[in-house]
Amino acid sequence: MALPWAASRLPLRGGNAPIIVKGWHNPVGESKRRHFRAASPFLTVIYISSIHYQGADPQTVQKIFALLPPKGKTATFVDFGCGKGRVLILARQNGFKHVIGIEIAPELATICQRNLAKAPCTRDREQVQLIQSDAATFRPPPGVVCAFFFNPFHGPPLHRVISNLRENAECSRSEVWVIYVNPVHLNSFLEQGFKIIHSLTYRQNPLAVIAHLSASTLGEDAHL
Repeated sequence: MALPWAASRLPLRGGNAPIIVKGWHNPVGESKRRHFRAASPFLTVIYISSIHYQGADPQTVQKIFALLPPKGKTATFVDFGCGKGRVLILARQNGFKHVIGIEIAPELATICQRNLAKAPCTRDREQVQLIQSDAATFRPPPGVVCAFFFNPFHGPPLHRVISNLRENAECSRSEVWVIYVNPVHLNSFLEQGFKIIHSLTYRQNPLAVIAHLSASTLGEDAHL
Protein backbone atom coordinates (compact mmCIF):
# COMPACT_ATOMS: atom_id res chain seq x y z
CA MET A 1 0.00 0.00 0.00
CA ALA A 2 2.74 2.40 -0.87
CA LEU A 3 4.33 4.25 -3.73
CA PRO A 4 7.23 2.29 -5.24
CA TRP A 5 10.40 3.18 -3.41
CA ALA A 6 14.09 2.37 -3.15
CA ALA A 7 14.80 -0.78 -1.17
CA SER A 8 16.64 1.07 1.56
CA ARG A 9 18.69 4.16 2.23
CA LEU A 10 22.03 2.88 1.07
CA PRO A 11 25.15 4.42 2.65
CA LEU A 12 26.62 7.24 0.63
CA ARG A 13 29.80 9.19 0.95
CA GLY A 14 29.18 11.80 3.62
CA GLY A 15 26.48 9.79 5.42
CA ASN A 16 23.16 8.14 4.76
CA ALA A 17 20.61 9.74 2.46
CA PRO A 18 17.52 8.70 0.53
CA ILE A 19 18.15 7.34 -2.95
CA ILE A 20 15.87 8.30 -5.83
CA VAL A 21 15.49 5.30 -8.10
CA LYS A 22 15.44 5.36 -11.87
CA GLY A 23 11.84 4.34 -12.42
CA TRP A 24 8.69 4.79 -10.35
CA HIS A 25 4.95 5.31 -10.48
CA ASN A 26 3.37 8.35 -8.91
CA PRO A 27 0.49 8.13 -6.38
CA VAL A 28 -2.25 8.68 -8.95
CA GLY A 29 -1.07 5.92 -11.23
CA GLU A 30 0.67 7.71 -14.09
CA SER A 31 3.73 5.76 -15.22
CA LYS A 32 6.88 7.80 -15.51
CA ARG A 33 10.52 7.23 -16.22
CA ARG A 34 13.04 9.47 -14.54
CA HIS A 35 16.79 9.21 -14.55
CA PHE A 36 18.95 10.51 -11.75
CA ARG A 37 22.68 10.35 -11.24
CA ALA A 38 23.59 8.63 -7.99
CA ALA A 39 25.34 10.77 -5.43
CA SER A 40 28.09 8.22 -4.98
CA PRO A 41 30.34 6.54 -7.54
CA PHE A 42 30.30 3.48 -5.30
CA LEU A 43 26.57 2.98 -5.58
CA THR A 44 26.12 0.16 -8.07
CA VAL A 45 22.87 -1.55 -7.09
CA ILE A 46 19.44 0.03 -6.76
CA TYR A 47 16.48 -2.21 -6.05
CA ILE A 48 13.03 -1.51 -7.33
CA SER A 49 10.91 -3.76 -5.15
CA SER A 50 7.66 -1.95 -4.55
CA ILE A 51 4.11 -2.36 -5.76
CA HIS A 52 1.97 0.32 -7.35
CA TYR A 53 -0.06 2.21 -4.75
CA GLN A 54 -3.69 1.21 -4.20
CA GLY A 55 -5.81 1.73 -1.10
CA ALA A 56 -6.94 -1.37 0.79
CA ASP A 57 -10.58 -2.38 0.47
CA PRO A 58 -12.24 -1.35 3.76
CA GLN A 59 -14.63 -4.33 3.77
CA THR A 60 -11.75 -6.79 3.50
CA VAL A 61 -9.87 -4.96 6.25
CA GLN A 62 -12.92 -4.99 8.54
CA LYS A 63 -13.41 -8.72 7.97
CA ILE A 64 -9.81 -9.59 8.75
CA PHE A 65 -9.83 -7.33 11.84
CA ALA A 66 -12.86 -9.29 13.07
CA LEU A 67 -10.82 -12.51 12.86
CA LEU A 68 -7.92 -11.14 14.89
CA PRO A 69 -7.87 -12.58 18.44
CA PRO A 70 -8.49 -9.99 21.21
CA LYS A 71 -4.88 -10.29 22.34
CA GLY A 72 -3.76 -9.10 18.91
CA LYS A 73 -5.64 -5.82 19.37
CA THR A 74 -3.62 -5.00 22.48
CA ALA A 75 -0.55 -4.74 20.25
CA THR A 76 1.01 -1.67 18.71
CA PHE A 77 -0.44 -1.53 15.22
CA VAL A 78 2.04 -0.71 12.44
CA ASP A 79 0.92 -0.19 8.84
CA PHE A 80 3.91 -0.68 6.55
CA GLY A 81 3.18 1.51 3.54
CA CYS A 82 0.22 3.35 5.08
CA GLY A 83 -0.52 5.42 1.97
CA LYS A 84 -3.37 7.85 2.64
CA GLY A 85 -4.14 6.50 6.12
CA ARG A 86 -7.38 4.56 5.62
CA VAL A 87 -6.18 1.46 7.48
CA LEU A 88 -4.82 3.53 10.39
CA ILE A 89 -8.27 5.04 10.89
CA LEU A 90 -9.92 1.62 10.65
CA ALA A 91 -7.43 0.22 13.16
CA ARG A 92 -8.35 2.89 15.70
CA GLN A 93 -12.04 2.28 15.07
CA ASN A 94 -11.45 -1.44 15.72
CA GLY A 95 -9.89 -1.00 19.14
CA PHE A 96 -6.15 -0.52 18.58
CA LYS A 97 -4.90 2.11 21.03
CA HIS A 98 -1.49 2.88 19.53
CA VAL A 99 -1.12 2.98 15.75
CA ILE A 100 1.89 3.85 13.60
CA GLY A 101 1.93 4.48 9.87
CA ILE A 102 5.13 4.13 7.83
CA GLU A 103 5.16 5.80 4.42
CA ILE A 104 8.16 6.82 2.34
CA ALA A 105 6.35 8.84 -0.35
CA PRO A 106 6.07 12.48 0.76
CA GLU A 107 2.98 13.06 -1.39
CA LEU A 108 1.11 10.21 0.26
CA ALA A 109 2.39 11.07 3.74
CA THR A 110 1.05 14.62 3.36
CA ILE A 111 -2.39 13.33 2.35
CA CYS A 112 -2.29 10.81 5.18
CA GLN A 113 -1.53 13.53 7.73
CA ARG A 114 -4.53 15.54 6.55
CA ASN A 115 -6.83 12.52 6.68
CA LEU A 116 -5.70 11.58 10.19
CA ALA A 117 -6.33 15.13 11.37
CA LYS A 118 -9.89 15.03 10.02
CA ALA A 119 -10.90 11.74 11.68
CA PRO A 120 -11.78 12.16 15.39
CA CYS A 121 -10.31 8.76 16.29
CA THR A 122 -6.84 9.60 14.92
CA ARG A 123 -6.27 13.13 16.21
CA ASP A 124 -4.42 12.04 19.36
CA ARG A 125 -0.75 12.51 18.47
CA GLU A 126 0.39 10.44 21.44
CA GLN A 127 -1.53 7.41 20.19
CA VAL A 128 -1.27 7.96 16.45
CA GLN A 129 2.07 8.40 14.70
CA LEU A 130 2.91 8.97 11.06
CA ILE A 131 6.53 8.40 10.10
CA GLN A 132 7.78 9.31 6.65
CA SER A 133 10.56 6.78 6.31
CA ASP A 134 11.87 3.74 4.50
CA ALA A 135 10.03 0.75 6.01
CA ALA A 136 13.23 -1.31 5.94
CA THR A 137 14.93 1.09 8.37
CA PHE A 138 12.02 1.27 10.83
CA ARG A 139 12.60 -0.51 14.14
CA PRO A 140 9.36 -1.72 15.76
CA PRO A 141 8.73 -0.61 19.35
CA PRO A 142 9.39 -3.21 22.07
CA GLY A 143 6.46 -5.41 22.96
CA VAL A 144 3.66 -7.00 21.01
CA VAL A 145 3.31 -5.69 17.44
CA CYS A 146 0.53 -6.15 14.90
CA ALA A 147 2.03 -5.45 11.46
CA PHE A 148 -0.24 -4.68 8.52
CA PHE A 149 0.76 -5.18 4.88
CA PHE A 150 -1.28 -4.60 1.74
CA ASN A 151 1.40 -6.18 -0.45
CA PRO A 152 3.42 -2.92 -0.40
CA PHE A 153 6.80 -4.29 -1.48
CA HIS A 154 8.75 -7.50 -1.95
CA GLY A 155 12.31 -8.75 -2.19
CA PRO A 156 15.03 -7.19 0.00
CA PRO A 157 12.76 -4.56 1.64
CA LEU A 158 10.23 -7.18 2.73
CA HIS A 159 12.94 -9.52 3.98
CA ARG A 160 14.46 -6.72 6.05
CA VAL A 161 11.12 -5.77 7.59
CA ILE A 162 10.36 -9.40 8.47
CA SER A 163 13.81 -9.74 10.01
CA ASN A 164 13.22 -6.62 12.11
CA LEU A 165 9.88 -7.96 13.33
CA ARG A 166 11.41 -11.31 14.21
CA GLU A 167 14.31 -9.65 16.02
CA ASN A 168 11.88 -7.47 17.98
CA ALA A 169 9.98 -10.55 19.16
CA GLU A 170 13.22 -12.22 20.24
CA CYS A 171 14.66 -9.21 22.06
CA SER A 172 11.47 -8.21 23.87
CA ARG A 173 10.33 -11.80 24.47
CA SER A 174 6.98 -10.96 22.94
CA GLU A 175 5.03 -11.80 19.80
CA VAL A 176 4.15 -10.48 16.36
CA TRP A 177 0.80 -10.60 14.62
CA VAL A 178 0.79 -10.04 10.88
CA ILE A 179 -2.22 -9.03 8.79
CA TYR A 180 -1.31 -9.50 5.15
CA VAL A 181 -3.86 -8.44 2.51
CA ASN A 182 -3.23 -9.78 -0.99
CA PRO A 183 -0.55 -12.12 0.43
CA VAL A 184 1.46 -12.64 -2.75
CA HIS A 185 4.72 -13.14 -0.87
CA LEU A 186 3.38 -15.05 2.12
CA ASN A 187 6.18 -17.60 1.87
CA SER A 188 8.63 -14.92 2.96
CA PHE A 189 6.87 -14.90 6.34
CA LEU A 190 6.40 -18.67 6.59
CA GLU A 191 10.10 -19.22 5.95
CA GLN A 192 10.86 -17.08 9.02
CA GLY A 193 8.65 -19.11 11.34
CA PHE A 194 5.30 -17.30 11.08
CA LYS A 195 2.25 -19.54 11.33
CA ILE A 196 -1.08 -18.88 9.60
CA ILE A 197 -3.90 -18.43 12.13
CA HIS A 198 -6.80 -17.30 9.92
CA SER A 199 -7.38 -16.60 6.26
CA LEU A 200 -9.96 -15.00 3.99
CA THR A 201 -10.51 -16.41 0.51
CA TYR A 202 -12.52 -15.50 -2.57
CA ARG A 203 -13.15 -18.20 -5.17
CA GLN A 204 -10.39 -20.24 -3.54
CA ASN A 205 -7.92 -17.39 -3.87
CA PRO A 206 -6.43 -15.88 -0.70
CA LEU A 207 -7.61 -12.35 0.04
CA ALA A 208 -5.88 -11.90 3.38
CA VAL A 209 -4.23 -13.88 6.16
CA ILE A 210 -3.43 -13.47 9.81
CA ALA A 211 -0.07 -14.95 10.80
CA HIS A 212 1.62 -15.15 14.19
CA LEU A 213 5.12 -15.47 15.60
CA SER A 214 6.07 -15.64 19.27
CA ALA A 215 9.35 -15.62 21.15
CA SER A 216 8.53 -19.04 22.60
CA THR A 217 8.16 -20.44 19.08
CA LEU A 218 11.54 -19.00 18.14
CA GLY A 219 13.05 -20.68 21.18
CA GLU A 220 11.60 -24.03 20.13
CA ASP A 221 12.98 -23.61 16.61
CA ALA A 222 16.44 -22.86 17.99
CA HIS A 223 16.50 -26.26 19.74
CA LEU A 224 15.45 -28.27 16.70
